[in-house]
Amino acid sequence: MNELDGLSRTELNKLLAVLLLTDGSVLKKEYGYHTFRLLTSENSKPLHLIFRELCLKLYNKPPSFRRVIRTGNYKKQPFLFSELFYSRAWEEMKNLSPAFKTSPRYNQTTREYLQEPQPDISFLLNSSKKIRGLALRLWFDFDGSLSPAVSLKRKVENKNGRTYEYYQVQISFSWQISETNPILVKQLIKLCNSLGLDAKLKKDKRKWSGFDGITLSSKNNILKFINLGGPLTNVSITKNSKNFYGITKKNMCLSVLNLIKHKYSLSAHFIKRDNAEKYREDLKKRIINLILKPHSVAAKLTDG
Repeated sequence: MNELDGLSRTELNKLLAVLLLTDGSVLKKEYGYHTFRLLTSENSKPLHLIFRELCLKLYNKPPSFRRVIRTGNYKKQPFLFSELFYSRAWEEMKNLSPAFKTSPRYNQTTREYLQEPQPDISFLLNSSKKIRGLALRLWFDFDGSLSPAVSLKRKVENKNGRTYEYYQVQISFSWQISETNPILVKQLIKLCNSLGLDAKLKKDKRKWSGFDGITLSSKNNILKFINLGGPLTNVSITKNSKNFYGITKKNMCLSVLNLIKHKYSLSAHFIKRDNAEKYREDLKKRIINLILKPHSVAAKLTDG
């Protein structure tokens, strides 16, 4: 993790705070110690490695690490678990954010939770561009996703008094960071804006807050994120992805970068719907195969 080299203690603390606000947690002082914890899916070991490196740089002490099995709603699903006990760990964290609990828990209502001190990342907004970029990339490693999609749309145009109907098959890209806490969502948008990224709020009525995070929709914004450095670790895509489980987010960014470069392959037009649907299915298969084999992404999608 060479990108952490040369950072000050203050800067390292800010990145650790980001980690704890994503898939981490903070237990306040018990038996003379504070506890930092990280719980992730089984294929997310790179996230634990960066947690370990931050703890070593800040406290000269590695966290414990083990594989655990959770039951109940998780149906004996395996997880990775890291934990650090340190007597003064909370002192620097509390100066960055007054709270690290990002959502209501157990029988707590939304109203009760929102009356408590809320997590806050305003400490990032006044940081250098380098730290803001590293923080966004780290957040993406934990809670971010990027994937291509192939859509088919019916189009109607009027030219010279005549109506033309056709079908457009187009490749689009979905970039998202999942987050439900209202304050963090709004501050993440500000963080993106400070880096020249036009992030939008994503709503979802099924979530406790009505928010589901932030998105970048345009290809230019996604390219800007990739040019910031993309993912910070070698974390892999989780089982939530049907087609791309197991490949690294870095490889996904590389593949999307190459797909965007094929400007003339991103959209095609057809008079007959049947032809458009056949092309769409074939294109979807080509994209999946190309991403699963990153070395061949540079092949033209229209070949074959």
